[in-house]
Amino acid sequence: MWSETTLRVLQWGAAEKPNRRIHIVAGPVNCVFEPATAFLRQICYDSTELVHGVYAAVRGPHWETISPHVEKFAVRYSEGATMISFHVVCKALPIWLEWDGKVVASHAGTITFSFDGVARSTFLRNRIGLCVLHPDTCAGLPCVIEHSDGSVTHTMFPYLISPHQPFLNVRAISYRTKDGVETRIACEGDVFETEDQRNWTDASFKTYCTPLASPSPVRVTEGTRIRQSVTIMVRARDNKRVSRPQKLSDAVVCEITQRPRPRPEIGFGVPWENAQFNDVTCARLQALKPAHLRTELHLSDKNWRKDWTHALNAAQTLATLLEVALVVPSSLDDLEEFAAEWKDNISLVARCFVLGEGRTVLSREVFSRAADYLRSRIAQALIGAGTNRYFTELNRSRPPLEGVDAITYSCNPQVHTFDNASIAETPAGQAWTVRTARSFCGVLPIFVSPITLRPRPARHAFETNEYPPAWADVRQASLFAVGFALSSLTHLAAAGVAGITLFDIVGWNGIMDGVYGGWLSHLCGQHGVYPLYHLCADLAENACATWLEADVSEPIRLAALALTNHRRTVLLLSNLTADELAIAVRVPGTYAHARRLDASTLPQALLSPENFRAGYTDVFTPHDGRVELVLQSNAYLRLDTYTQEPLLPN
Repeated sequence: MWSETTLRVLQWGAAEKPNRRIHIVAGPVNCVFEPATAFLRQICYDSTELVHGVYAAVRGPHWETISPHVEKFAVRYSEGATMISFHVVCKALPIWLEWDGKVVASHAGTITFSFDGVARSTFLRNRIGLCVLHPDTCAGLPCVIEHSDGSVTHTMFPYLISPHQPFLNVRAISYRTKDGVETRIACEGDVFETEDQRNWTDASFKTYCTPLASPSPVRVTEGTRIRQSVTIMVRARDNKRVSRPQKLSDAVVCEITQRPRPRPEIGFGVPWENAQFNDVTCARLQALKPAHLRTELHLSDKNWRKDWTHALNAAQTLATLLEVALVVPSSLDDLEEFAAEWKDNISLVARCFVLGEGRTVLSREVFSRAADYLRSRIAQALIGAGTNRYFTELNRSRPPLEGVDAITYSCNPQVHTFDNASIAETPAGQAWTVRTARSFCGVLPIFVSPITLRPRPARHAFETNEYPPAWADVRQASLFAVGFALSSLTHLAAAGVAGITLFDIVGWNGIMDGVYGGWLSHLCGQHGVYPLYHLCADLAENACATWLEADVSEPIRLAALALTNHRRTVLLLSNLTADELAIAVRVPGTYAHARRLDASTLPQALLSPENFRAGYTDVFTPHDGRVELVLQSNAYLRLDTYTQEPLLPN
């Protein structure tokens, strides 16, 4: 048997339950505060989110985030107000800053978050201070910006993703939601500005300090004191005094629609480690029917030939095609040798993206020279452009479209924040990147490739003896990663993406252990698959099904995708939270059975996936077309519904 600690790690990726919350009512609004992260979230009027979050960030000279450790936490209630006070230590030497925080929520509908910090060492920083997140529902809303000199600008939040900061020199920002709720956010203690965080797939706009145009990094001497505050004032449309906070026990409603969604091509990455397969690993991967395998070749790195050989072997073993991310130097060295290698294996390559090193988007001249050279030697080659990094680079240095057959960029949810709740919110931001790319890429197919949980390490980082390596995220092997992946697939499909590379096939960033190990062998001493494997297997088993949109009343708590084929509809559901989740599902059939993947079934599902998939865990008889059930923390469930009674295994 696995220990309780191991089971918790395989549920949510940590030994302690993440994102514990305190609910606060402030007159006409309600919100939640997370004691472990000092994060104020989801400031709402009833179901309308006004402010997505307020938190403090300490960023080092290379934009590294210094994680907060909250101490001396206390909550006090007095007549007319709720006050939360806490002490936070941010320490990663040479950086050492401590700060006292206070959140005061009054019954008048005003919430103030204050920051009072002291440097305990001398260090360099790029940013210290409060950040305000405005929800992506603000996109296209008119707003009023009050500047430090007293001037006022009437403008609007950009609808499509803005490449650069839409608002500068911000002292206060005001906006009114579509249902008439007015919000004013006043910032004190520094000069603030606003960026469009959807560039990095955060589903928000962020008002922060210090302006990026200011010199950085800045030297902070020991004893320096930093004080800031953010005050949020809400005026409700009907002057209601009390708004009921959402209860964790409230049921989330899910209904399958008849709105079809285009099914994107789904593939996996080839890890830079040698992706060898034994018979068991090979059979399990073949069952997933990957549409492609992505290989990343840096022609300036001597390892590219070895990486190419590994990728060819993997594609031949799994009987699929390759998507090549060809990272070229501006000199185009070794391009001739690669073209010869490709020509000898042309039947295995689905497409080739010609990309620049790091954050570079290739110039028209360099891309055209490379693309023309490849096409002259490899007839009918599909050649794409884009970036090997974030959508930000694509949005700020838009590629030439002449001679381009497709567009690509990568996504990961941990550029700014790193907790489970923040990661689970990012798939909505992924969809915004596709919509924005479509505005300047026309009808070209868009491939989000790859999606990873953390920023991808450099090639040389894989040559390490660390076990597990520092760049890996244990949540890769958790149920939490299933919810993130399912939510990503549904949002990207709705936005019309052509293809997705979802993690690696094996290894620390994969969907199962490799021959040489991985997360399960590290945590349990046994090889197996990760929970992600079962999501991918469910999609493969329904490869001919039509994807349908599933309407979910609270998509930040539940991810859902419907697959329909003849008399059966399969609904894939994932609890995005660390709490139990009651759901009510409206289904088209009169018979239903399910397979749960949660703490009770994890050992069999991960170590004996074939046996787990051969059976089912629940049988339901829908009442009035409705099934009610409870999902455990971060649980994943496949619900099959039928119009005729199915033949089920014993």
